[in-house]
Amino acid sequence: MIRGGEIVYVVTCGQCGQTWQRSRVIEGQPMECIFCGRQGRLSIRVSPDAASTGAPRVEVWLMH
Repeated sequence: MIRGGEIVYVVTCGQCGQTWQRSRVIEGQPMECIFCGRQGRLSIRVSPDAASTGAPRVEVWLMH
């Protein structure tokens, strides 16, 4: 469970498009999609509206 004020990393698989949440990620970290099993590396992209809304949410893509 993610506590209030902690950053939520929303990972999207570049292959199957499924999303899941993680509490920690590292740019370039190798990872396997939990849905399709495809391997790739993480690419962090901060959503422009995250700063304006104060939402502790960061988009992360699993690139193949």
